[in-house]
Amino acid sequence: MDLPSVIKDLLYTNSLPSLGSEKRDDSFDLTKCDDLIENALEFTGTEQQDLIRSALLLWHDHLEASHEISQCLNSKDGCFLHALMHRREPDFPNAKYWLNQTGQYKAYSEIARRSKILLIEESLPSLFTDEWNPYAMVDSVEHAKPNTQTYKTLQKIQQIEMEIFIEKITLSYP
Repeated sequence: MDLPSVIKDLLYTNSLPSLGSEKRDDSFDLTKCDDLIENALEFTGTEQQDLIRSALLLWHDHLEASHEISQCLNSKDGCFLHALMHRREPDFPNAKYWLNQTGQYKAYSEIARRSKILLIEESLPSLFTDEWNPYAMVDSVEHAKPNTQTYKTLQKIQQIEMEIFIEKITLSYP
């Protein structure tokens, strides 16, 4: 099963979000984003809608709107998304707090698997050994310098995290 095209259209943007709170020129404004998300939610169940809405708002640089939703989601998925939002804010200690609330998360092994190829030529070995290390990702983002290869690699890993998160929610990814 594949992601619905309306969700793909929202997720696969021309540019990747920054690792911080900066807005991209090509991210959708809040009104357009809300309208497009509403169309995307037609393909999902009720439980998934807040998670998807918050994730896609975060992807389009609407951190405050995403946070309003994610802070009310009391599940592992909600805690993980809340952590990603705080990592972008940037509020690194709070991101780690929410990762701690997430606990073991089934998507970590898939994040590690998909990210491994990106990390072959990078000096970011702490991101995973046998399993994904989300705390090391927070530390790597905190120390990444814009306009470097490491920063760009971390942006791609951030995309992988979001892809897997949305797949997990919309496709009942294990």
